[in-house]
Amino acid sequence: MKQFNDARVILDLLKRANDSYYNNAESIISDSEYDTKKDQLRDLYEKVLLPKKSVDQELVKEIEEFMIQVGAPVTASEWRKQIHKKQMTSLNKVNTEQEFKNWVSSINGSSFVIFDKMDGGSIDLVYSDSKLVQAITRGDGIEGEDIFQNVLKMKNVKSEIKGFSGNLKGEIVIVREDFETLNEISERTYKNPRNTATGLSKSLDGVNVDLLSIYFYDIDDDNKEFETEEEKMLQIESYSLKTCFWEKVNIQEAIEIFNQYESSIRASLNYDIDGLVIRENSISLQEQQGELGGNPKAKIAWKFKPLQAKSKITYIEWHLGNSGRITPIIHVEPTPIGGITVQKMTGFNLDFFLNLKPYKDAILLFERANDTVPIPLKIVE
Repeated sequence: MKQFNDARVILDLLKRANDSYYNNAESIISDSEYDTKKDQLRDLYEKVLLPKKSVDQELVKEIEEFMIQVGAPVTASEWRKQIHKKQMTSLNKVNTEQEFKNWVSSINGSSFVIFDKMDGGSIDLVYSDSKLVQAITRGDGIEGEDIFQNVLKMKNVKSEIKGFSGNLKGEIVIVREDFETLNEISERTYKNPRNTATGLSKSLDGVNVDLLSIYFYDIDDDNKEFETEEEKMLQIESYSLKTCFWEKVNIQEAIEIFNQYESSIRASLNYDIDGLVIRENSISLQEQQGELGGNPKAKIAWKFKPLQAKSKITYIEWHLGNSGRITPIIHVEPTPIGGITVQKMTGFNLDFFLNLKPYKDAILLFERANDTVPIPLKIVE
């Protein structure tokens, strides 16, 4: 059946995208395209594949396993693999105010903690008898790589927290001023902060990892039970560790903060975010709600619309790659957007280029999909 073939093609693309992003710190498709393809796959699974499971049971099983997978399996490297004490799950997402309200109704929540959804590499720091003993990348959520030696060099990391045994979870990022410094002192040019933070954190020589920072968002204490998310964040801050922005809110306050972020705040931050994380404040209610699709039901990511800008096309370059593939590169007047300055972007392939119809001096509308790669949208003048 054609729908089964379509599902296989989408699944294979998403798997390659996961492996490239989590293991090689490279994006082969934009985040918005990834989300769209994953939604298409979920739709095919629910409406076509599952009701006709007998046609290809293995494919259905593969899709089910992929949907609950976090990150990507760790590939071979010189870093030692380690199992997480507690699985690092992902988050279900909402894109609109109405979807957010529907989520609130579904969990019967009233009090929440809202966070910046920082865009970098997740890390699990393990402490035993006050000492930092491991620093495990997210990997597939079950198994990651212990990059302990690199993490020791990063900003906002303590090798000792008196009296603490347990786990601290955070996000490895590179803030804008350190990203600029990195490009000034490096022979290579780094293109975007998110991929840079992920790739640099796992570099075997540890060069320049001191430009990376960790911001913490969760804690598990072996000797203490927390009742609320608010208590967790206050505990992290009591150790003089940096957290991203967070606040305890009600429903309306969460909506107001999201609107403020999307309209102005996100563009002024010195690190990349692609949305806000919202968690039910009560830990017991979180546990009662359980999971949805392998992810905690009482925690969601509310994603921003992509940042958009306009710029004049200065010229179009045809780039011949090592594989012999020709890619159109669209050069534009330097345009600031989301903390970076865009001067060029890919036209992807000939079909995309011919559909876009770009030309010199035309005004091009483009977006930074999920605050990363600039994507051309259309000629507006």
